[in-house]
Amino acid sequence: MWAVALASNGEAAAPAGLGGIFGALMPLMLIFVIFYFLLILPQRKKQKAHTE
Repeated sequence: MWAVALASNGEAAAPAGLGGIFGALMPLMLIFVIFYFLLILPQRKKQKAHTE
C-alpha cells in the first residue's frame, strides 16, 4: 500500500463538483422511481381496494 502512495506523483485528483454528485445519485434515483412504480403503487391500490 505504501508503494502505491509513494509511486503517485503527489497531485490530488480534481474534485468532480456538482455534476459528479448528480451523476452518482442519478442511478439511485432511477432505481427508486422504478421500485415505486413496480412495487409500492400496486400495493397501495391493492390495499385501498381491500379496505373498501
